[in-house]
Amino acid sequence: YGHGVDTMWLELPDTEIVAVADADPKGLAAAQSKLKVSKGFADYRRMLAQTKPDIVAIGPRHIDQHRDMALAAVEAGARGIYIEKPFCRTPAEADEIVAACDRSKVRLAIAHRNRYHPVLPVLQNLIAGDGIGRVLEIRARGKEDHRGGPLDLWVLGSHLFNLATVFAGEAMA
Repeated sequence: YGHGVDTMWLELPDTEIVAVADADPKGLAAAQSKLKVSKGFADYRRMLAQTKPDIVAIGPRHIDQHRDMALAAVEAGARGIYIEKPFCRTPAEADEIVAACDRSKVRLAIAHRNRYHPVLPVLQNLIAGDGIGRVLEIRARGKEDHRGGPLDLWVLGSHLFNLATVFAGEAMA
């Protein structure tokens, strides 16, 4: 699972992890141990049907199952979905997930945790108050490691584009 989408719940006092699903037996055992949860399922659909969770965290970094997992969570009656990015494979899948969430009044959040970093308001105030002068250009760079090229853009680029909109506003058509 990517970026603590699973473990962050251990730090939230008003939450309880009721189950975890992983099709890989070794991965499932490791996740159960790491998350201190006794209920483990090889099939996430079975987990959703049996536990009826209020919030579903979708943690795999690879997106081939994100659509199906999100739609299954909506169908199972989840009130919220917290999903690892990249969100899904296509704009059509994104539209389908968002529409299903809207119809069922399910809150959907993509794990863009950087938007809530405590330094962002400081930087926003500097920009708004001309503390650093007028911003003329925003440049962003990925990690430029072995994930370079399209993978770097796919995995990390969404954070960079997200932060650009925080500082510069939404893109204009």
